[in-house]
Amino acid sequence: MAPAHPTAQDLDDFLELLQGWYLTRSSPYAMIVDVRELDEFDGECRSHVTRHMKRARPAIAQHLAGTAVILQSPWIRAVANGVLGLVGAVKPLRIVENIEEGQEWARGQVAYLEKMSSHLRSSSPPSDPLSDAPPPVELERESVPPSSP
Repeated sequence: MAPAHPTAQDLDDFLELLQGWYLTRSSPYAMIVDVRELDEFDGECRSHVTRHMKRARPAIAQHLAGTAVILQSPWIRAVANGVLGLVGAVKPLRIVENIEEGQEWARGQVAYLEKMSSHLRSSSPPSDPLSDAPPPVELERESVPPSSP
């Protein structure tokens, strides 16, 4: 199980691992971000992720077909979709309820991008776009008192 609140170092270690993975990509991929178990994503965590996204933007943009974010709460999904509708996203982003829905959407995004870019590549796409995805990473849990809303 992933931690409810990752440490800053754990998050940095994971983002560095992810940065290296981006650079190995030579074909479209989609990301599925499962945050169902995340209790809190505070300003420090957002800062780390924001810095990572800015630093990794060229590597990410080259082959990213889209990102599915798994949110279990219907209320939080509605809020997230509302924010997405107002703000938009540079790459396709979909809020989903479960891993199966995320995988189905991700496969469709990769297939679409593969089709659109097939004339630029000479190799054939993998039979399953998720087959070479990095394994899930388990971060160490840090004991953090719950924050009040």
